[in-house]
Amino acid sequence: MKFLVAFCVLCIISFANCADKITIMSYNCYNYFVEKDADRLKSESSKLALCNIIKKANPDILLISEIGTKESLDDFMKYLKSVGCKYSFGKVMKGYDRRRHLGIISKIEPEAIIEKNNTYYNIKPKIKFKGKAATWLETKAVSRGFLHCIFNINGYKFHTILAHLKSKLIHKRYNQAEMRRYEARQLKYYVNDLLKLNKNANILIMGDMNDIPDSAPMKTLRSSSKKMEDRLYDLRPFDESSKAWTHWWNYDDSYARIDYILATYQILPEINFLDTKIIDYGLLNQKASDHRPILVTISPKEESNLNENKIKTIFDSNAIRLQTNQKE
Repeated sequence: MKFLVAFCVLCIISFANCADKITIMSYNCYNYFVEKDADRLKSESSKLALCNIIKKANPDILLISEIGTKESLDDFMKYLKSVGCKYSFGKVMKGYDRRRHLGIISKIEPEAIIEKNNTYYNIKPKIKFKGKAATWLETKAVSRGFLHCIFNINGYKFHTILAHLKSKLIHKRYNQAEMRRYEARQLKYYVNDLLKLNKNANILIMGDMNDIPDSAPMKTLRSSSKKMEDRLYDLRPFDESSKAWTHWWNYDDSYARIDYILATYQILPEINFLDTKIIDYGLLNQKASDHRPILVTISPKEESNLNENKIKTIFDSNAIRLQTNQKE
């Protein structure tokens, strides 16, 4: 047993010493449930498709949404191992949504994990009282919470925050769009608090936000009218065909970009845009999930101070890459 622990520690140290880049992938696993009381179970073919996508993409850190309890996580890690993936760390976080949870599977164990599953907001119910709209506020929990992980690679610290905001399914008591906006607001408040503690914090916010780029929740998160240091920057990954959609809704055969990688000002120089993308392996994706995974690559080394011209250069370079892809 002592040998096994020592071996795992040695592997983590070796990884940290040789890491010149770190890849982080966010993936909505589309109801990965194996619990006996689940309303639907993940099929064998869907599990294998999911795991083979992850094997091909080979992220160092995998942030997952729509996972069941630890029983589902253990099953997922077992299937990943069966296809040749080597992940030593896994954790699932429960929220107020009793079925769909957030989780992390990683080759690198986080230095710290903060489970933000006790965040609340106030909202007016949409019901009417004596023919008039409600004027009172009710307290509602952020359904799935936020999973915050802190990593330390040779002294380079960075944060990942995984979110899965309220879906567009109708809620019988509250306006679903307002619920999502309030959840986004709580997420932005949390990031703001982290930056107050350390204005140079390197933070990536990832996950299924369940809304389009021009929506109120996404505008709330980006905060484009704020100072450059206080905004979140949408990295807008795309696939090899320059398509940016991340979700297919089979009910009305529609495609949308609702999964995001948002970055704080401080981490922008460390992002490798050439290796930041949407993962698409055709038929495998269709079998695995109704979402396409998104991946960001960073260099775990602090770069020089930013200014407005450098940020413009970073995003102009990404725009040129997009135009080049389209020409090809």
